[in-house]
Amino acid sequence: MNAFRKITDRISLAFIAQRLLWGIPVLLSVVVISFVVLRFAPGGPFDREKPLPPAIMQGLRAQYKLDRPMLPVYLEASEPTRQDELGAFEQTYGALSLGPMRLTTSLSGIAETQLFAYLGQLARGDLGVSMKYTEVNVNAILRATFPVSLALGLVAFALTYLLGIALGLAAAKWRGTWVDSLVMVSATFGFSVPNFVLGALLIMIFSLWLKLLPPALWEGPSYVILPALTLAMGPATYIARLTRSGVLDALEEDYIRTARAKGLSERKVLLKHALSNALGPLITVSGPLLATLVTGSFIIEQIFAIPGMGRYFITAVIDRDYPTVMGVTLVYSLLIVLANIAVDVLYAVADPRVDA
Repeated sequence: MNAFRKITDRISLAFIAQRLLWGIPVLLSVVVISFVVLRFAPGGPFDREKPLPPAIMQGLRAQYKLDRPMLPVYLEASEPTRQDELGAFEQTYGALSLGPMRLTTSLSGIAETQLFAYLGQLARGDLGVSMKYTEVNVNAILRATFPVSLALGLVAFALTYLLGIALGLAAAKWRGTWVDSLVMVSATFGFSVPNFVLGALLIMIFSLWLKLLPPALWEGPSYVILPALTLAMGPATYIARLTRSGVLDALEEDYIRTARAKGLSERKVLLKHALSNALGPLITVSGPLLATLVTGSFIIEQIFAIPGMGRYFITAVIDRDYPTVMGVTLVYSLLIVLANIAVDVLYAVADPRVDA
């Protein structure tokens, strides 16, 4: 209760509202850029080794609004367009043909473009229907998979800070000893080894040799340990280095010598004074790190057969499943924005000099 009162005393609603408003143009930019990049990428959602009949292709394109112009200004198709088709286009969309470009000149024409149709759909909270999983709404896919990815990311985030701070404190306390050297070597190893190699190594040790943990799937708490540890090892080494550096800098300050002169134990000096004053960099990186752990589990979910968003995202990119890719990208972007807002709030609480 006291902690909540401290937060409300330090943080104003205007501060949080300002951060939220800044997130809107960021999300809008992500949507527009992702939309354009996906449409211009080679290949399409209905490409097959054996081409579909023209009537079926036309129906699919109409169903997903791919028969509309992509943007108010967009590139003409590579094949030459007949004059009657240009006339029909201009009559339907209020567009002006400019050689290889077409520029929409009426409000009705702008509203009929793929981008504005998607933005209108997005404003209603509808992420569209998957092009691969027929008649399955992307909202339903995310409702089923997002809790799994979020749970994995949160467990990995907790492990990252528990391991990183513990190792960093140990290295700082026994600076220059074999403990410090071992922690730094382990940190270098953990940061250098790719997580897919580390995941395979952990499966081999804890599942195949020791038979302590399940190697894959997502069927209970024990199934979370190996993928979360695999995901956390790299970031934990970074946190260990930050903690060691921050604590060592704090131990050189006058207030630490004063605390020792008062007879405080080394444990209290480290945890209460040195660590608390070295939390600034740890708080700063916590937001992007949380978003990275939640959104960076694509390979881990593939290795451990976890039914999270990452597996759908990879499949959707390969199959050019535009609605699913856009939906997952939007969720990840929203997580990053919210994580950065949370960091701003925590930093304002931890540092009274921040104006909130």
